[in-house]
Amino acid sequence: MVRHPFDVVSSRMVMPTEPHKSIMKFVNDWIRLVEAAKDFSDQNHGRLLTIRYEDLVHHTERTLRKVCEFLSLEFQKDMRSAFAAQYEVCTLAGDEPWKGEVKTGRVLNKIGIWRDRISPGQAWLVEQEAKRLMDEYDYEGVATPPEEERTLWRERDALAIKRMPRLERSNLHLEWANRYFRQKRYGDAEKRYSEALSIRGIPAERRFDVILGLANCLRDQNRSEEAQKYYREALAINSVPKERKVHAILGLGLAYTKQGRDTDAEKAYVKALSFGEIKDVDRFLLLLRLGDVYLNQGRLQEAVQRLNEALSVQGIPEKERFHTLSILGGCLFRQKQYKEAEEKYEEAFRLPMTSDSRFKIASHLVQCSLFNGKPDKAKRLLELIMASDEIEEGDKLSLIMSARKLTGMLPHQGG
Repeated sequence: MVRHPFDVVSSRMVMPTEPHKSIMKFVNDWIRLVEAAKDFSDQNHGRLLTIRYEDLVHHTERTLRKVCEFLSLEFQKDMRSAFAAQYEVCTLAGDEPWKGEVKTGRVLNKIGIWRDRISPGQAWLVEQEAKRLMDEYDYEGVATPPEEERTLWRERDALAIKRMPRLERSNLHLEWANRYFRQKRYGDAEKRYSEALSIRGIPAERRFDVILGLANCLRDQNRSEEAQKYYREALAINSVPKERKVHAILGLGLAYTKQGRDTDAEKAYVKALSFGEIKDVDRFLLLLRLGDVYLNQGRLQEAVQRLNEALSVQGIPEKERFHTLSILGGCLFRQKQYKEAEEKYEEAFRLPMTSDSRFKIASHLVQCSLFNGKPDKAKRLLELIMASDEIEEGDKLSLIMSARKLTGMLPHQGG
């Protein structure tokens, strides 16, 4: 269940169990939990139902029916009173004051309670961080307060954060920075990574995470030399297990590639593959990146070998498998292994993809079919592409012209 972040944050601000009352910490927690639920839902289609607390309050029966339908349960009018009757069995023990009302089976209306607990200036701080998710869940914000009030609450919250224990403070800055990095707010992310890095006495593995995040942030801004410095600093932390250092090597290899230093990237990836136990997803990424390096160098046989090894790794997400099959199909096609290329493209074509990707794979399949002496198959693929409303007319025309030109270059095959 999702609830308006103003109300969630304000509730935590008045809880006696919260020793460090920071608006920014509490909204960061709200964002982290909501995004985690969204990620789970994206990766496990149909296994998670999200409802808004506000809908449960205003449209109780309709929302409960929705929950029952999701759980394959029959809705019953007396569900809430039945819950109240079996309250002690249904819930964990506790003497919190608010549970007294819950025992009645009523849905409590606490919408907008933030107005009694925090100021509009504090609510505005919440909105600055949570605006994207607030829009997604149709939550209203507040009017922008005067500059003096905004400054006051920023300074007060910064002071609350400084009073936190060092590890908690570094974790907060790191979570903050990682979110900004995912949003491509590189300046804000770099600032938060630097804040976390300035905190003395944090554990080595946490320091590794901060340095790695900062290096990735610099790399994505094409500041490769600076990024490499931090990747090496992360790799120099001896107490961090090798399986975690793989992430720094993957980043360092990308930084090398951005500078055209494919040989250095190759050495980094090969070294990481020599480590003992590493996670399957990391092994897959190392093999894929190594295949990319060989492809850039024109070492097609070695690229095919590494890409096939990557595809043999178990449990790889379909999106990554599709990407690898597409690259491998291209490698095989360049080596005039048209039959093998067609097989890889066909496997990729069966996976979920965007309409643009579907067009590209279908285009490659048309070429492979013609080279493999299958004009009828090429014709069926062209008809499929022409019937699609998702593909631009210009792209359709270009493909037909290319197929006609290719047909003219090949020996006559009939059909």
